[in-house]
Amino acid sequence: MNHSQPHKDFPRQSGVAHWWMQRISSILIAPLALWFCWAMLALDSLELAVLREWIQQPLTAVLLIAFVLIAGYHAVLGMQVVLEDYVHTPWLRIAGIVFVKTLVWAALIVGVLAVLSVFFQSP
Repeated sequence: MNHSQPHKDFPRQSGVAHWWMQRISSILIAPLALWFCWAMLALDSLELAVLREWIQQPLTAVLLIAFVLIAGYHAVLGMQVVLEDYVHTPWLRIAGIVFVKTLVWAALIVGVLAVLSVFFQSP
């Protein structure tokens, strides 16, 4: 594949923009992942009541939603590159990209709704 020009199946997309979005999303994920790991280690336990109380804090809910959305977007970008580079049958490549995007976006919707559901529960 010639990377100096957009892929023939995706003529409107620029490889440079895709490359930049991967880099930007990875830069955004790094501090969120560190925060998440630190927060998990700082909790007294991982019991449901403790996690529910933690997620019901506004800053926690916002950061969790940001982490889920940015990580999912980054994953879609990466999987799209793998499919474009290694799946050589055009219809299969397009079907794979559509499948991956649909699956990840559905998972993102479920993830965000899960955080919001816990956030808006009565304590």
